[in-house]
Amino acid sequence: MLVLPTIQLEKILLVERYTGLSVVGGVVSDETRKWILGYSRFLWKCLAFDAELWAFWMVYY
Repeated sequence: MLVLPTIQLEKILLVERYTGLSVVGGVVSDETRKWILGYSRFLWKCLAFDAELWAFWMVYY
């Protein structure tokens, strides 16, 4: 039986109120909080929902 490790996604989402410029980034770690990978992306103008989708896509694609 194959046992897969548990991973955690910790993300940071910043949307500037007046200009709408957005940045998303974060880290993926295992159950012992050991770093697996990190990611970041400048998204220009978008909604917070769009930035959430980008974060999901960057980790799981």
